[in-house]
Amino acid sequence: MRSKKTVDKKPEPPCMVCNPENADLGEYCPMHLDQLEHLDLQCESLFRFQRISRGKGHESYNIFLQGDTDSCGKVLATETDLENLFITVLISENINLEAIISEYDFFKIVRTFGDQLQIRIRQEIVHSWYGNTRACIEVYRTTPEQPQHWDIESRADYAAAEEEKPDPHFPQGNKNSVH
Repeated sequence: MRSKKTVDKKPEPPCMVCNPENADLGEYCPMHLDQLEHLDLQCESLFRFQRISRGKGHESYNIFLQGDTDSCGKVLATETDLENLFITVLISENINLEAIISEYDFFKIVRTFGDQLQIRIRQEIVHSWYGNTRACIEVYRTTPEQPQHWDIESRADYAAAEEEKPDPHFPQGNKNSVH
């Protein structure tokens, strides 16, 4: 008589992908956790910053979308005090920060371009340069064209230039004639 051996099947670890009924939000098996970490590394470079200025209490960066050579925005960071930053983000109107990154759908995660930009600002600007600082971030839309640049001369230079200009109320050569 043969006895049947029952093989106990190992319970599957909780995982949002392969065993969602036993998983809590954010739980993944080692294989899917590794895949998610790899995707996170890929998406880390979705936005790239290039610092363009730094001074006492402030700095500014150009924002580039992955693979682009033209800037799609700017980040302006200002220290309001030792433990707080005020960050202004000016982003091109053709970048949809609400667009969902579809690669995260597999992991049942909703992640947007805006989420990635926020993560990048947190990691690369706030925490790497300012440590344990808090930050308030305001995001504004801008047109994709290059900014205009204006130079304003000093008051003395402006006054000297105004003196050299002819007075538009008096015609040239007849300053003393009365009609």
